[in-house]
Amino acid sequence: VMWINVPKIIPMEQQKGMEDRLQLDQLEGAVTSPIKLGMMVADIQIVANNRFLERHPRARKFFEIFSLSVDAISEQNKKMRDGEKSPQDISRHAREWIAANQQKWDKWIKVSMMESLIKKK
Repeated sequence: VMWINVPKIIPMEQQKGMEDRLQLDQLEGAVTSPIKLGMMVADIQIVANNRFLERHPRARKFFEIFSLSVDAISEQNKKMRDGEKSPQDISRHAREWIAANQQKWDKWIKVSMMESLIKKK
C-alpha cells in the first residue's frame, strides 16, 4: 500500500482547529511526511479501571508500551468489513497478528514482567 496526499485538506465544520489530526507523521508507505490524509486520524488508546491497574502492574506496563500501526488496524478493519467479524474471527485476527509480530510481542511481555519485578524491590 502506498499512502498518497489529498490535494488539499478541507476540514468539516466540526474539524476546524484540528487540522493537524487530518495528517500523520512517519506513516510507513507514505509519499511524504507528514502525509495529508484528509480524514481524521484515529487516536486509539487502551482504557482501564484505575483499581485494576493498581492491582496488575504488569498489565499497566503492557498497556503503556503496546502499540499497533495504522496499517495493522486498517488490515483488521478490512477483514471485519469483508465479513470476518465474529468473536472467533476477531480472536483469530489477534492470534495471527501476534504470530506475525512474535518478537515484538515477546519483548512487550518481557518488559512488562521486568517492570513489575523492579517496582516490587
